[in-house]
Amino acid sequence: MSNQKIFISYSRSDSAEVVKLASRLKQAGANLWLDQLDIPVGAVWDIEIEKALVNCECLIYIVSQASANSNNVLNEVYYALEENKRVLPVKINDCKIPFRIMRLQYIDLFQQPEAGFKQLLTSLQLTEPTGDSGKGDHPGTGPVTEDQEDILWQQTLETNSIAGYKKYLQAYPNGRFKARALAAEKSINQAIIDKANRAKEEKEQKEWRTATQANTLHAFQQYLSQYPSGKYAGQAQQSIKQLQPKPQTQPIIPPYNQPATGGYSSPGGPSNTPLYETSATDNKKIEPIFIWSGIGLVVLIILVVVLNKSNHNPDYSSSTTDSTVTADSIVPAAKIDTSGIFDPVADSTKK
Repeated sequence: MSNQKIFISYSRSDSAEVVKLASRLKQAGANLWLDQLDIPVGAVWDIEIEKALVNCECLIYIVSQASANSNNVLNEVYYALEENKRVLPVKINDCKIPFRIMRLQYIDLFQQPEAGFKQLLTSLQLTEPTGDSGKGDHPGTGPVTEDQEDILWQQTLETNSIAGYKKYLQAYPNGRFKARALAAEKSINQAIIDKANRAKEEKEQKEWRTATQANTLHAFQQYLSQYPSGKYAGQAQQSIKQLQPKPQTQPIIPPYNQPATGGYSSPGGPSNTPLYETSATDNKKIEPIFIWSGIGLVVLIILVVVLNKSNHNPDYSSSTTDSTVTADSIVPAAKIDTSGIFDPVADSTKK
């Protein structure tokens, strides 16, 4: 048995074949590191791969059509060559070997599966365990009963579904990959929830954009009916308040010297704010106008009566209290046109 640290470089497209081969090598006692089997839960893949590559003593390069075109795989192989690490090319299907690898002797598991696998064991200083010789459906990677868990785990990783992880946990409730299976199942569930939440948020944002573009009372009310507690509910309520028509009321004109009330209605009732107000000072300014108007009217009536009597009685002036007034100072009646004035005394004399 060899204790040398072995690193397997391969393409993900060849995962199924590689896991079977790695399981068989581990059964033979190989100190082998494979990313899908040996990276712990929560570890960063790139860091762990680099660490294992640096610490390995031998690199098994799985040569296939996919790996020959993979830059990541070739970088790992070229790094091992530059660091003078031992590189063992293992061919698993019909493909062209990369130029820098052609000078290395490779092991053929494609055309000579059993002979190639024994050659690989010999190169690694390993001995195949007694019992099952490893014959199976795939060259050099026949099924191994003790490592069925590895095969099922690999299939689970390929499907990467909740059903797949549940199937593994049912088959191996205390298996080596239990923690990783539980973590992966939880991660997928959370991803489904996050995806649903993102879809809901995107739909709400779309409805809000539609409402703001329309900018109508109906549009904002429709948004609130769908998302009463949504992200934009407060803004929608404010927009509805601004777009609602304001009630129009006619102002009530109060009696004189009483304040008018009116204005817009409110939930508490009509406003008591006067439309206009009158003060005591305003009343004092208005009262003299009526007084002087009344006095003027009385004086005008008196003058009309006096003039009317003086036209029909020239001696009327002698009865006045002023002794200095003479007949010459009184305006003659002939100068006043009284033709339009009705005099009952004059009319009776004429008759």
